[in-house]
Order: sequence, then structure tokens, then C-alpha cells
Amino acid sequence: MKSLNRNVKEVSFSICGQKWIIRVVDSHDPHMVADGAVCRGCTWVGQSAIYMSNELTDLTFKRVLIHELVHACLFATQMSVPDAFNEEQLCDFFAIYSEKILDLANKIEQGFFIDEDNSSI
Repeated sequence: MKSLNRNVKEVSFSICGQKWIIRVVDSHDPHMVADGAVCRGCTWVGQSAIYMSNELTDLTFKRVLIHELVHACLFATQMSVPDAFNEEQLCDFFAIYSEKILDLANKIEQGFFIDEDNSSI
């Protein structure tokens, strides 16, 4: 069984050759506020950084991570983001990037989680 390693605060990764970081921060950190609301995760494209709340449960961490990686991928690939995607644009984005985003999320998750079954000698 895997559980979130609360001692890990930052993991680096790349999207399209751009270096990004993910930081786990206090849920009331200024980076966690968007449009006046406190978020569970927040992507700051100008910093190439994703901030994740330290209050996320193990179960919600990956879902929030994938959500934020989609924001980062949209920025890194310079995809046009109209006010609303039409169905074809959404399907194209999913077809092109979904596997890459999920693979990246799995790799990043390894940096933040420990395998409790193998954590002792």
C-alpha cells in the first residue's frame, strides 16, 4: 500500500522540455489562492510551478495532480484555450496528451509516495 510521504515538499519534472516543479505547501499559502478562493492545487504558469495543498488526502492527491498537470500541459504546449473547448478540441487534446499526462502523474506520484509494504527492513 502506498501513502503520501509528508516529508517530501518538492518534485521536479519536465513538460515539452520546460522544467517545472511541484511544491506541497500549507493550504493557506498565498500560492493556493486563485480568484479569492483557496484551492487544493494551483498552477502558476509564469513560475512553471504547481502548488499542492498539504491537506490533500492520499486519495485526492493524484486527482488534483492530474488536474493541475492538464493546466501545465495546456500552457507548455501553447494550445489555444478559448473560453470553452468545443467537443473536437477536447477530444483532440485528450487523444494527444492523456497518456503522457497520466504517465507523468504516475512518475511524479512515485516522488511523493512511499510503499509501506517495502518501507522497512
